[in-house]
Amino acid sequence: LARRILAATDLGRVKAARRRNFAALLEELRRRRPGCLLATELPEGACPLCLPVRLRRPAALFARSLAGWGVEAVAWWDEFHPAVPWAEFPEAQALKRRVLALPVHQGLSEADMERVACAFEATWRLLG
Repeated sequence: LARRILAATDLGRVKAARRRNFAALLEELRRRRPGCLLATELPEGACPLCLPVRLRRPAALFARSLAGWGVEAVAWWDEFHPAVPWAEFPEAQALKRRVLALPVHQGLSEADMERVACAFEATWRLLG
């Protein structure tokens, strides 16, 4: 099944759509909340999975709030593997709790990116 799906997928179109969505959302967030951006540009040839942002509050809280707006954001990288001595890495701990992945997948349009940006802004004003 996976092979059939992959064979039927136009990977160039997927990559172009994701890059377009990333660029559109990046521009909106540059204008609205530039301090939260972890990435300020997309490297040549990259096919983004998401647009990561750094928050002042827990990412899981933001993700739940954005879900209420119909935005499927993910609290990225928030699990703590027990083998890592986390006390030695306070900056990594903070990032793990505060990085949110905003959607830029190929199923979204530029209008959707505007909606994501508006929902993010509303959530930021509410939760900051």
